[in-house]
Amino acid sequence: MPERFGYSELLPENVREIFMWLCQDVASLHDKWSLYLGLYSDPETSDLLSELALSTFQIIEESLRSDMAASISRLCDKARWHGRERVSFKALSSHLRDMEGLDQMVEGFVKLCDPVVLYRHSRVGHNDLDTLIRPNENLSPGIARGLINEICEKAGAILNFVLGKYEDTEMGFETPHAGDADSLIYSFRLAKQYFDDRRRKQGS
Repeated sequence: MPERFGYSELLPENVREIFMWLCQDVASLHDKWSLYLGLYSDPETSDLLSELALSTFQIIEESLRSDMAASISRLCDKARWHGRERVSFKALSSHLRDMEGLDQMVEGFVKLCDPVVLYRHSRVGHNDLDTLIRPNENLSPGIARGLINEICEKAGAILNFVLGKYEDTEMGFETPHAGDADSLIYSFRLAKQYFDDRRRKQGS
């Protein structure tokens, strides 16, 4: 991702930095979600990772899940906290009060993210006692794959809505990377085949 991805001289000066950092945060969220899906959405792949490096990929899964919850929650932050401006959609919309439709998009996004923010508060940013002791009685609202897909889509839509008011262009937030989940899984399959062949030869 370019260092200044999302920066545009055509945007009002007072929102350029906020907009740029939001673009980079949303692109990073897309990358992490893509990695998460690549590693954990397919049962066959999950079985492979569990067989070869169970504890490592359990830690990676938990870390990705917690980090994505924190990232989404930050996008929903209030515009200011203790006198300091946040990088959030509410901060962006606070500078663009005259942009018709933006406040409604941001409010809808924040509402959509409620289950993730609740999870973040109870299990990531803090340890809620009831959630830890009685998880079956105090589960956070369901955070399904479709919800995260929609959150990623709407976050990008907000940024492109703002950009479209100043430039005749759209940004893409999903970027291909060398060494992605598919490359890693391919290497693991080769490793498993190698070790399986060695075991067969040793057993013969």
